[in-house]
Amino acid sequence: MRKHKLIELRKIIEERIGSLTEEVEIATNVKLNPLYITDRKDEIEFVRWTATIIDSILNRNNEHKQVQLGMTKMRLDLADCIEFENTLQSRIEELNLKLKNCNNLRESDILINEIDTFESILGCLSDLKYGDKARVIERAEANNDFKRAIRLRKQLNKMQDKESEISVLIFKFQYFTSPSQLPDGVLGTNYTQQLTTVRSTGSTNFSMSTGTLPSGMTLSSAGVVSGIPSILGTFDFIVIATDVTGISTDKLCVLRVL
Repeated sequence: MRKHKLIELRKIIEERIGSLTEEVEIATNVKLNPLYITDRKDEIEFVRWTATIIDSILNRNNEHKQVQLGMTKMRLDLADCIEFENTLQSRIEELNLKLKNCNNLRESDILINEIDTFESILGCLSDLKYGDKARVIERAEANNDFKRAIRLRKQLNKMQDKESEISVLIFKFQYFTSPSQLPDGVLGTNYTQQLTTVRSTGSTNFSMSTGTLPSGMTLSSAGVVSGIPSILGTFDFIVIATDVTGISTDKLCVLRVL
């Protein structure tokens, strides 16, 4: 049976978290540079965030998406991968913008570490999707079996065309334009952030399906996350946006309170 690529990626991520945790323990015991240890701890948190994104995608009910897009399970799996990739690409774009405007060397290093981590995860997913075929094509070309290489390349192009087709279908319906990683909140300080979607019909109603907001904060039906956070931590929750026709979309949101 064909495995969901995000499930395979989730396993790789867990292994990476375990490896990084062990690396931190060893580095702490031998008293390596504290900044190196801090960077590895940050990397663990960045990787855990990608695992949270995967979990939110895999654990939700895809029935409404299947009805809207008329997709088979294989196409739904591809749609899940595309959503994951879009979420990480969006985050990378935000981080690159912050990096461009950052004048602090240490903060720049942290941003670069986060960008590199997410790009590495995206590389792993790409390898899971295309790696086997790409390697077989390389071997066929090395053995001068050009007919086979051309046939395999056509199969690879067909798969990529299918992804492009699914992307078009996904963005035909309502989808979130606000990022998954919301701006950080500050303990005891008023916070307001508007969640946004496009392609909806009429007004949109926002609600939470799973997860929790920090104590002292709420999500309004208009999609405004607001309040005065009274507890530190990182909070993740899934928001569902439903328009007047009943078409809905959901998104994992992550909010840190510092």
